[in-house]
Amino acid sequence: MSTTENDIDVAKKQIQHFVDQQAHEIDQNLQKKLKDFWTLTSRVYTLERNLQFAEKQIKKQQARAVAPVLQTSETTTESEQLKAAIVGCIVNPPEPVVAQEKKNEEQDIKHVLVIQRNFRRFKQRRLLRQLVTMFVSSPHAQSMRQRNNVIREIEKTEETYIQGLMLAKKLYLQPLRYVQTDKERFGITLQEIDILFINLSQILRLHQIFLAHIKQEMNCWPVVHIGDVFVNQAPLVSILLLFNNKFLFYIRYINLYQESANLLRALKKREPKFEQFLKDQKKRPESNSTGLDSLLITPIQRLPRYAHSFII
Repeated sequence: MSTTENDIDVAKKQIQHFVDQQAHEIDQNLQKKLKDFWTLTSRVYTLERNLQFAEKQIKKQQARAVAPVLQTSETTTESEQLKAAIVGCIVNPPEPVVAQEKKNEEQDIKHVLVIQRNFRRFKQRRLLRQLVTMFVSSPHAQSMRQRNNVIREIEKTEETYIQGLMLAKKLYLQPLRYVQTDKERFGITLQEIDILFINLSQILRLHQIFLAHIKQEMNCWPVVHIGDVFVNQAPLVSILLLFNNKFLFYIRYINLYQESANLLRALKKREPKFEQFLKDQKKRPESNSTGLDSLLITPIQRLPRYAHSFII
């Protein structure tokens, strides 16, 4: 695991610990406030009941003091009303006061828990947003962005480099090699073709494998171990180690490149038809006006660019 990943894991653990600690403190404060709330509610309810009881007693005393003697009809009507009230209570008994209070208390607790949960989420989101803002503006995040840009640049330039090698193989190497006679290849022998293109096909295959490994690592974004690809496949590392078969590909090409360039100039002077062939291939749309001499030097120019990427 890289240092960057360790730093990220440590930061995550610190953030989670801080968030849990804040949530625990919020829970304790809310529970204390909820207990105080219910104590106050109970006191208010007791006072209201006492007040209602006192009002009823006052009304009864006033009624006894001022009420006239009830008539027989009024007594009968009152008895009927009392009877109807008793029957109604039997059919539809009123809900006990204690049960109703308990039900109201449970509903209030549910509302408080919902408020508590939403408030805790709000605090966590705000804290996370602050931490993300701090991380984005930190030097560590800037270093990660620079590393990501280097990785994308390596992938992009590797694709361009392979396209150039494939163009040299398609437009120049294959039309010259896969013909029956030297006359069809403008008087150039197979030995001269081998000297001209050296081991270009082997280098092309090497970089196609290298690019495939890079794309495989890019599929695991953002956890990209680009260093593993260079250690296992990169031509630059192979040259530095001097113990890999891939080293032979570039060493041979570098040693024989000057001979190839000299032969190309000599063939242009010796075989006018070959020079015309090169001009015709350069005019083709897929060539992008790139001549054979420019394509043959690209492996020589490619290696320093790997070193430049590592220095960055």
